[in-house]
Amino acid sequence: VDFQSNMVHSDSVLFTIPLVNIDVTPKRAVIAACVAGGIYYGYKTFLDQFEDDITCSLTVAGASIGDPEHDVAQEEIYKLSDKWLLSERRDMYQRHRKRHCQGYYTKAPIPGSLAPDGTIYLLENNQKASLHGLIKFVSETWKEKQGSSPSHVCLLFGSMSCPAWRGAAAKLVTEKLAQRNVQTIHIYTKEANPKDLFPNKINAAAGFEIEEHQSIDDRIRAAKMASEHVQKQIRSQEPPILVADSMDDSLERAYESIPYRVYLVDPSSMKITFSSRLGPFNPLGKANDASESLNS
Repeated sequence: VDFQSNMVHSDSVLFTIPLVNIDVTPKRAVIAACVAGGIYYGYKTFLDQFEDDITCSLTVAGASIGDPEHDVAQEEIYKLSDKWLLSERRDMYQRHRKRHCQGYYTKAPIPGSLAPDGTIYLLENNQKASLHGLIKFVSETWKEKQGSSPSHVCLLFGSMSCPAWRGAAAKLVTEKLAQRNVQTIHIYTKEANPKDLFPNKINAAAGFEIEEHQSIDDRIRAAKMASEHVQKQIRSQEPPILVADSMDDSLERAYESIPYRVYLVDPSSMKITFSSRLGPFNPLGKANDASESLNS
């Protein structure tokens, strides 16, 4: 934290933010830096627009509603959506977050159902592959290294314009499930908050904004930036397993993942065993719930 320039610098998230509208005490400034240089500022600014019936805690694990140790309750997602629908961004919210609103009938896979397959793009050579093929490859590679097949593979959907994925979820989910010997496959989707369609105050405050992808080259370029970001976050010598969704967004639609979402898949049956709830909140809770589901 540089108090002379009144800026927070964060190596882990590739940007700096001005300390604006924050009670600039050393403790709060350090919190702002720890939660990815924008999550604290952005969510506080956002939630201050509403009444006090939404309780939001802000920690190094990102922004949480309710119990931060577990995923956000569906009722809280509806409550927050109702607030958005009363705001000046109502139409924009309905277009880009309709799945979060009451009355939407979800088609996302549930535990026990087959994991949808689809086309992915490999970042190394821009070649196409299938998601099921990648899950099988990861499982077989794990077996060669560890001597036994993994019980699960994690699918973590996200994008760099999602502050919660960028700042907390990618790291927390990857590291938490690695402790349970679960390999995470990151799937880079369309941008959760593209600057030109659904701008986000957190990204604007951080000076970090990405426009909607116009081509697969745009998406792969953003995905490569995400790969470097996650590798730096988890302090790994090797890049994470990160691939890109196709430009028809088939996997994002099939898994209803925007802004980010966590699934666990049994590679032997290709069936879903866990799915997180929608919304950017409670990244630590999503990671905890995914980990705890492995106990059953």
